[in-house]
Amino acid sequence: MRVTLFHNTTAGGGKFTKKELVTALRLGGLEPRYVSTKSRRFKKELAQAEGLVVVAGGDGTVTKVIAQMPDRRVPVAILPLGSANNIARSFGVAGAPYELAEMLHPLYWERLSVGVVRGPWGRRRFVEAVGLGPLARMMKKPSLDGTRGVDSLRGGRDELRKVMKKAKPLDIDVLVDGKSLPGGILSIEIMNIIYTGPGLPLAPSADPSDRMLEVAYVRPADRKAMTAWIKAPQHRRPPVGVRRGREVKIIWRGDPIRVDDDVIDAPDRTATVTVTLERASAKVLVLPPRGIGRLWR
Repeated sequence: MRVTLFHNTTAGGGKFTKKELVTALRLGGLEPRYVSTKSRRFKKELAQAEGLVVVAGGDGTVTKVIAQMPDRRVPVAILPLGSANNIARSFGVAGAPYELAEMLHPLYWERLSVGVVRGPWGRRRFVEAVGLGPLARMMKKPSLDGTRGVDSLRGGRDELRKVMKKAKPLDIDVLVDGKSLPGGILSIEIMNIIYTGPGLPLAPSADPSDRMLEVAYVRPADRKAMTAWIKAPQHRRPPVGVRRGREVKIIWRGDPIRVDDDVIDAPDRTATVTVTLERASAKVLVLPPRGIGRLWR
């Protein structure tokens, strides 16, 4: 089986080298072709990938690969090297590369629908979320630049709590499959996976394969509860309203919007943003059921 390893060399502060990752995959019985995601060969190699694609990096790297893959029938294995690793976490994938190399197998995979957002900028794909409110505003702040790992998550959550405490209602109108959301909301995140932002399980019921978007929104009455939840989100459902649908339309004005890790400034005039999911889904490898041994041996 042909295997291509796409590696973001700066993910996780460059903790894992090319040699270490290749060695880890060989431990799992694979002989990968190595490609840096920063090289000029990236797009060409991605277009020619077949058999199995392995992505070593954070959420931005995983999104870059999945969003640009021309053939989504090729399964994708994630070796999470970032701080939040929201995409990998949403599929229950966690561990060191050498551990995952022996457990991830093409026999075990789940579908991931890829999102599309259309706006004044044109058409863009996303994997994690499209959102307006405190998280988008926090991402514009330079105060967390240079932090990694647990420090990045802790700092991101602390900063998000500060922004949430002062958040004003968004000047937007939102339709989910033609039905309006309540007005005066403080935050909205349109997701297809469970985790977003600084490792927050904001949409615990999300199913990446069901071709339905999860629209999670915070009402002013839930501000205090949401601020507390951000500090300690483990084992508690987020205090948000949730609407599910196939199409979300936002009449956008006055606030930045985020598309995955990118933040786009508010338009000069009122604009319409439409969020949907593409028909062709990606195949993400997941951990096999307990009790099954080393499948690549």
